[in-house]
Amino acid sequence: MRDTYRAVPPALPNHAEFPFSVRIILLTLFSTTGWVADQREVQSLNDQWLFQLIDTEISVPLPAQWMPLSLPHTWNAEDGSQVRHAYKRGVGYYQRSLPIPDEWRTKSIFLTIGAANAKAQVSLNGQMILEHRTGFTAFTADLTPHLRAIADQDVQITVDNRHNLDYPPLVSDYTFFGGIHRQAWITVTDPVHVSLTHNGSSGVYLIQRQVDRGRAEVEAQIEIVNDLASDIADAVVSIEVLDQTGKAVASVRSEPLVLAAKQGQRVSLPVVIERPRLWDGRVDPFRYQARVRVWRGERQTDEVIQPLGLRFFSVDPNRGFLLNGRPYDLHGPSLHQDHAVKGWAISDQDRIIDVGLLQELGATAVRLVHYPHAPATLDLLDRAGIIAWSEIPIAYRIGKMPAFGESCQTMLREMICQLYNHPSICFWGLYNEMTGLRVDHRQLITDLNQTAKTLDPIRLTTGSAGAMETDPICDITDCVAFNRYFGWFIPKANLFAPWAASSHRLFPERRIGVAEYGGEGNPTVHADRRTPQTSVMIGRDSRMGSEEYQTQLHEELWMQMADKPYLWCKFGWTMADWSTGGIKGPTPWPNDGVSLFGLVTHDRKLKKDAFFWYQANWSNLPMLHIAERRFTARVFREFDLRVYSNLPGRLAVTMNGEPLKAHPEILGRRYLWPNLQAPPGKVKITVTGEANSKTFTDSVEWDLPDLLPPRAAPKPGDEPAKPPEKPDF
Repeated sequence: MRDTYRAVPPALPNHAEFPFSVRIILLTLFSTTGWVADQREVQSLNDQWLFQLIDTEISVPLPAQWMPLSLPHTWNAEDGSQVRHAYKRGVGYYQRSLPIPDEWRTKSIFLTIGAANAKAQVSLNGQMILEHRTGFTAFTADLTPHLRAIADQDVQITVDNRHNLDYPPLVSDYTFFGGIHRQAWITVTDPVHVSLTHNGSSGVYLIQRQVDRGRAEVEAQIEIVNDLASDIADAVVSIEVLDQTGKAVASVRSEPLVLAAKQGQRVSLPVVIERPRLWDGRVDPFRYQARVRVWRGERQTDEVIQPLGLRFFSVDPNRGFLLNGRPYDLHGPSLHQDHAVKGWAISDQDRIIDVGLLQELGATAVRLVHYPHAPATLDLLDRAGIIAWSEIPIAYRIGKMPAFGESCQTMLREMICQLYNHPSICFWGLYNEMTGLRVDHRQLITDLNQTAKTLDPIRLTTGSAGAMETDPICDITDCVAFNRYFGWFIPKANLFAPWAASSHRLFPERRIGVAEYGGEGNPTVHADRRTPQTSVMIGRDSRMGSEEYQTQLHEELWMQMADKPYLWCKFGWTMADWSTGGIKGPTPWPNDGVSLFGLVTHDRKLKKDAFFWYQANWSNLPMLHIAERRFTARVFREFDLRVYSNLPGRLAVTMNGEPLKAHPEILGRRYLWPNLQAPPGKVKITVTGEANSKTFTDSVEWDLPDLLPPRAAPKPGDEPAKPPEKPDF
C-alpha cells in the first residue's frame, strides 16, 4: 500500500507547517475580503467593532468606554488562564455599523456569528431580533425584515458569560471564555435560496444511507426557502457530486417545486455513486464535493458546496473500531481549543498548527473536548484523515428547570446539523463524567441519545464515563469510553491492564474505550527516579508533575492498552496544556490557571518528552529523540539514557565521544540504558540511527555532580504511594 500519511517531518520546528497549508489557508472564513458564488455573496464582518465589558451592577454601556477591536475576541484572553475561578464573567457589548448597498434591497440578508459564549442577543437598529444560548455553535439572524430605509444599519450584540442554570456547562475544570470567539459574516442571497437558518447549518444534509466499495447511496436533504411575498411554482433543486478533477460522477435534478410565500420546504434527492472512492482515514482522506444549486427556470438563484467523504464504520465489542470493513485503531489525544494569550479566540492558522501537531504525532483520531469545535477544525481533520469525536458540554451537574434540558437539546441539534457533512466525525459525545444513578441524569442522557439517533442514524453516540462500570449510564449510548487515571488520580499505573481485562470480561457485549488517561508534566520541573524527594511539589511525592514522571506514566499506560483491540478508542489527556480558570479551591495543579496534562505547552511552542514517545509508536515518519534533555542539572552522576525512535536497526550511542557498548532495554519504541555512570562534570551523549539511506542524530549535554545514589534505585515502573486528589468542582 502506498504511503499517504502526511505527518510533519521531525526536522521542522515546533510550529511545523501543516502539509496542506497552501490549500487549507483558503478555508479561512472570509477573513479579509468577500466572495461571490453566483447569486450568493459573503462578506466578512470581523472588523470595525466597538466593545466594552459591563459590570453586573451597570445596565447600559458608557459612551466613553468603547474600545475598537476585531473578531474573534474574548475578554478573558489573559485572566482566563491566570487566576482560578476569578476571571471576569459579565456582559460584553459589541456594536458596529452595517452599510447596506442599494443592490441588496431586493435580496435576503443574513448575519452569522460563528460562536459567542454563552448567551448572545442580536439587535438591529435597537430592536432585539435573536437570542442564542449555546456558546459553541453558530447562529444566523435574518436581517431582511428589520432593515431601515437608510444606508447604514446599527448592529449590536450582547454576550453574557455569567453563571446561568438554564444552559450548560454549569461547572467544569476549564475556563468559560466570554465573547464572540469565532468569526462573523454577512451572507446576501436571492430570495429563493438554500436556508441559512436551519439550526445554523449549511441547509444541506448528505445522509449516507448505504455505502460499500461497490456502491454508495446518499440521500441529499436540502432546506429551500422562498422569501418572496408570493407563491412560486418554478423552483428546481439540483445536486452534482464532483471528483477531484471537477468531473460529475453523479447528478440529480428535482421536478419543479411549488414554494409558498415566506415559507421553507425540505427537498429530498437520491444520489447513487458507483464504485466510489472511499474516505479511508489517514490512508486516503479523499472527499468528493457536493454542489447544490437552486434554479428558477433557467436562472440560478443560489449555490452551496459541501464535502462528501464516503465511508462506512462500526464498533465491535471484540475487534474495536472498523473503518470501511477493516480494523482501524483509534488512538490520539483530546484537544481543547484554547491557546495561550488567546483563549478561545483563535485563528484558522492556530487550528492548522493544532491539526499539524496531530499529524506529526501520528494520531489516527482526536476527541474534541468539551464542546463543539469550529467547522474549520473539522475541515482540517477531514483533509488529514483524522477521525473525530465531537461532544456537547454536559458534565458533572445539570440544571433542575426544563430550560436546561431544552438548551441541551438545542446545542445537540445545532452541533449535529452544523457538522453533519464532515466525514471525520464518527461519534457524537453526549456527556462527560455523569452518573446514571441519578434519575434526572439518566433521563436527560436517554432523551439526548434519542435525539441524536433521530437526527443522525448513521453515526454512533458515546459518552465519557467517570462512573463505575456498573453505572447504568454506561449502556445508554452506542459506545462508552472511561476516564481512568491510573498512576495519577488512581494509584498504580500497572493496574490499567487488569481493569481493562475485567471490564471486557464482565461486560462482553459492551463497546468500551478509554476517553481520558495520563498525568501532568511540567517541562521546568524534573525528578530522578532514584530519589522521590528530588524537589518538593504540591506537598506530595516530588516526581508527580515532573516531565519525567509524565513521560514514564504514558509509557507504562500505552504499553498496557496498545495490544487490546477491544478498546475501541484510546484518547490520552491532552494534546496541549489548557486554561483551568473554572477550578476552585486547592488543586493538584502546580500552575495557577493552566493544567499541564498536555503533550505540548499551552502556546504550542514546546513538545514535552511524552509527545515523542507517542510519535515513535504512532508515526511512520522516521524520528529520533533523546528524552530528559531539559533535565540538565542532574541529581547524581548515575543516570538513565532514554531514547524514543522508530528507526529500523541498531542505534549507535557515544558518551563524551566514546562508543557505548551496553545494550538497551527495549519497550515498544523506547530504548533504555539504565544506571549509566560518567565522571563528574559535563557529559555529552549522541545517538545516531539510519532510515531510508538517511542519518538521524540527536544529542544532549548534562551536568553531573560528584554524587552517587545513596541507596538502591527503585525500578523505572515504580509508582508514588499517594496520588493527588481530584479537584473539587
